[in-house]
Amino acid sequence: MTLYKNIKFFMLLFYALCFTVHAQHSVQKAKNDENVRQEKQCHLKPHKAEYTISLLEQTENIRNVKGTVTIRILDSFGWTLEYHVKLQIFYDDGTQDNYESTLASFETYDHQSYRFTLKTALNSEDISITRGKAVIDEDNATVIYKTPSNNSVDIDENSLFPIHLMKTLLKNAQEKPTTNTCNFFGYYNTEFMPLRMNTVMCAKEPSINVKGGTDIDFKKSYQMTVAIYPMHDTEVMDPISTLSKVIQANGITVSESLFFPEFGFTIKTQLSKLELYK
Repeated sequence: MTLYKNIKFFMLLFYALCFTVHAQHSVQKAKNDENVRQEKQCHLKPHKAEYTISLLEQTENIRNVKGTVTIRILDSFGWTLEYHVKLQIFYDDGTQDNYESTLASFETYDHQSYRFTLKTALNSEDISITRGKAVIDEDNATVIYKTPSNNSVDIDENSLFPIHLMKTLLKNAQEKPTTNTCNFFGYYNTEFMPLRMNTVMCAKEPSINVKGGTDIDFKKSYQMTVAIYPMHDTEVMDPISTLSKVIQANGITVSESLFFPEFGFTIKTQLSKLELYK
C-alpha cells in the first residue's frame, strides 16, 4: 500500500473504531426497534474536539511526524460526523510531505443509511475524492458510489456505520470486553470493505489536562486495544495495523496510538481542546 493510502486508512480509523453486533435479525422491524432502544440508552455527547499528532516511535528515513485532528459530532435530524486531519511527515533527507484530509458523513437515527464524502490532498493537490451512500435493509447491504466512479458494492449485512458502531461498543463495554467485529466507514478500496477487528477493552483512569474540558469526568474512560485484519482473509495471522485508544463513556476520544507496520512507525494523537454542545 502506498503511503497516502495508509494515511487515509489512519484517518478513517481515528474516530470510527467501533463494532457491530453479529446478532440474527428475523425481520427488519426488530432490528430497527433495537437501534431505537440503543439510541435511548447510550448517551453520545455532541462535541468538537481538537487533537495534536506526534511521532511516538521513530522509523528509518522518517525524522518526525506532526499534525492536528479536529472532530465534530452534531445531533440534528440524525448524526453528523466531521473530521479534518493535517499531517506533516519530515524525512531524513530534508524533504517534507503535507497531507490534509476531511471526512464528512451523515447517519440516520435508525442507522440504516450513511452518506459520506472523503477528500485527501498531498502538498495542496487533491489526490482522492470519495463520495457515496451506504444502505442496510432487510434484503441486503449496499454501498453506492458517486465519486470517483458510479458503481455499487455489496458489504456484510452486519456491518454498521460509525455512530452506531460507537454506541454499540460503549453499550457493551462492561458486559463484553472482547469483541470480534466488522464495519464500514466509507473507504473506496475494496481491500478495506469491511474490516475485521479483534478488540479488548478495560477501565482506565487517565490523568490529563484539557483546555475547556473541566466539566468532563475523565475517570469514566476505557482503554481499547485493537488488532485489524482484512475481513475475508481468515488465514492472515499478522494484523494490517494495531491501535491503542483511551475513550470516554460518552464517546469522546482522549488519546490514541496507531502503528503502521509497513513503515515501522507509531503515530499518537492527544486531546488538546474540547467544546461540548448542548
